[in-house]
Amino acid sequence: MLIQVNVKFIYANALIVMNKHNGTVIKPYTHKELAALYGVSWLTFQKWLKPFEQDIGIKNGHFYNTRQVEIIFEKLGYPSVHLSEQN
Repeated sequence: MLIQVNVKFIYANALIVMNKHNGTVIKPYTHKELAALYGVSWLTFQKWLKPFEQDIGIKNGHFYNTRQVEIIFEKLGYPSVHLSEQN
């Protein structure tokens, strides 16, 4: 069972590293982190997402999953500002 966990962890890291665009990593983000990537306030970002709520879906806890982040980037465009990786 420990081996399966390690394989999933390695796969998740490979997914994060492989999906870069303009220096922005596709990984789970919070709403505040995504707003910071776009350089806008939390409230402004909320308004931007409103028309795409059905396409994006509901967050899992505090995070949008990688597929939701891809959809957000497709709808709003990739942000030109990016957070430094803290892994």
